[in-house]
Amino acid sequence: MSIGTAAIGTAERPAHHIYIRLDAGSRGSPATLTAIHVQGEHSTSGNYFSAPLAGDTAAEQRLGALLTAVDSVPYYTRLYIHTTQRELRDLVRTRATEWPQQLRDALQRRNVTIRIGSLEHLELFWVDLLNAVSRKGLPSIGPLNHYQLYTYAVCDGRRTYASGLLYGDGQLHIYSHQEKGSELAAGELTMAAWAFSVLPMGKCVELHQNNPELRDYWEGDAAQFVDLYPGAEDSSKQIGKHLKAKALRFNVTAVHKENDLWRGVRWLAGRMLA
Repeated sequence: MSIGTAAIGTAERPAHHIYIRLDAGSRGSPATLTAIHVQGEHSTSGNYFSAPLAGDTAAEQRLGALLTAVDSVPYYTRLYIHTTQRELRDLVRTRATEWPQQLRDALQRRNVTIRIGSLEHLELFWVDLLNAVSRKGLPSIGPLNHYQLYTYAVCDGRRTYASGLLYGDGQLHIYSHQEKGSELAAGELTMAAWAFSVLPMGKCVELHQNNPELRDYWEGDAAQFVDLYPGAEDSSKQIGKHLKAKALRFNVTAVHKENDLWRGVRWLAGRMLA
């Protein structure tokens, strides 16, 4: 179901996807909306946020969740709501004429169409991450860092499959890459070069990389590391360029702590092997 004026054709509207989880309040605390907002089909980046919801009944809270979603996207947008919660799905799927007046007014005012989105392919990653955020929140970022980067690489004997997940400043970015050869450390360094290309000016990133050999690159002799892993040369040059041009800084973690971001980045790499 969708609603909106005919000022612009539906096919021309940019698509925005919002993954929603609604958790009921308890002991006087309000219900909470947790959402990840992703733009485009099979997008590799999104913004995450959470907000308390007003309303004494479950129906009022579901309405509040949808109103928040509508207000978070630009005008003239196709909005897809992705959720595993049946009540929210049923509300969006009802006839537009049966929606609460507040929802119809909000859609009409912003010229937004709304419908239920699928939970297939890459969307499953966002759903799993959303559920993890709702339960425990994302790992905290220390006061000296603005972002965290998680990287992982696997090899099937012929090709290396690497994945990266960068998060901070309310944003999540994911990236995956495959190349010939079996240099796992070089594969993860490719993810670092990608992350440094995404980072804004003057930021500091905390590096969580699976391969322990990469500590020699960051904290030791980078040139010697490249001699050992020739496949890392291009990535090393890109990293140096971004560090200088953007005044970026980094910290290397000494201890790996298992969390949902680690599980997510392993899932991304494993998906390429399937």
